[in-house]
Amino acid sequence: MKKYIFLVVIIFSIFFPKFYFNFLENKSQVLFTTIEEARDKNDFKKVKALLLTHKSIVNNQKIIIYLLPKKYDEFYKLKDNLFNKYYLALEKFVVLKEYENGLEDVFSKRNEFIKTLNNSKDQKVNAMDVYIALNTYISQKEVLTKHLKDGFISQDLYDGFLQDFEKSIEIYNVLNDVAENKIKTEDLILKMDEINFKYKANNLNKLLEDSQNIINFVKQKEWIDIYLKTDQEFFIVIDFYNKNKLGKEIKSNKYELTEVDLNGDGKNETLVLTNTLIAYDESNKELGRLPEYFPIPKPIKGSVKVYTPKNDNKNQFVIYNFDLGANNIKSMMFGLLELKTGGFGVIPICNAPKAENISDCMFSPDQVKL
Repeated sequence: MKKYIFLVVIIFSIFFPKFYFNFLENKSQVLFTTIEEARDKNDFKKVKALLLTHKSIVNNQKIIIYLLPKKYDEFYKLKDNLFNKYYLALEKFVVLKEYENGLEDVFSKRNEFIKTLNNSKDQKVNAMDVYIALNTYISQKEVLTKHLKDGFISQDLYDGFLQDFEKSIEIYNVLNDVAENKIKTEDLILKMDEINFKYKANNLNKLLEDSQNIINFVKQKEWIDIYLKTDQEFFIVIDFYNKNKLGKEIKSNKYELTEVDLNGDGKNETLVLTNTLIAYDESNKELGRLPEYFPIPKPIKGSVKVYTPKNDNKNQFVIYNFDLGANNIKSMMFGLLELKTGGFGVIPICNAPKAENISDCMFSPDQVKL
């Protein structure tokens, strides 16, 4: 009996850690897909909640890593490094969306005050409703002050809101004076003209647009730059897991893989399409990528074809199709070529001697016979 129990314990200690680690890995991958779907929909509240759950799963994998072979530890270190950056990117995304949502709420309260004010002129609401709407709106100064302090709105937009608060109070006071017969009704138009002239230069919508063009661009770039780097690293992490057969093969829609002999050495390289194009050798060493100065539109999924020239050149090339809208499908060819700055890059093959824009590198899909 003791031998039986001992044997069970040995088997359990060998197989359970792997089973549990891979069970968590599967949960991690499924949850990751859900996080990405929520991010695509700008559902920042859901992203925020799911990130906490995902972190918990990854931390639980760490707890049992010492019970597993070295390859699992190597995989976890790659994954942990990747997801630390991924979490940082999406946390910045969440913060930006929270501030954007807060600013939308301020404008909503402003619109509600204006609506209530207009209804009061038709006697559809009483003075108390207008007073409440006004105070609800101007109480947003605290929210705006935090936005300014944390760098999410411009000083001009903040000052514009302060002027709009003053204007709103003055309008309310004038209408209240009319209601209490302190100002004659016929003088109301004159008073309103004076207020509108006083604040005529204060265009909140224009100030908001200017603020977003400056600040939101920077804040958006902060999280996107980190996110795009992690987007390109997912292949390395998942490929390590699959090649070492740590568990059931992980299939990801984060990238598209093409096996192609880009450098003509007789061995296939792996061309990875994420938000860019990156070529790796069999040991996952990067050979080259699409230069940042030549961004391309997103290719049609599954449209890639390998092109082998009918000459002594052993280098292979790849062709992607692009949907430019209105049933306009164009193709581009890419190869691993030497850069003038040194090293190699995944470069489009262009018809024009000096390509000035992306259209110089596009052609009809039927122009090249494979």
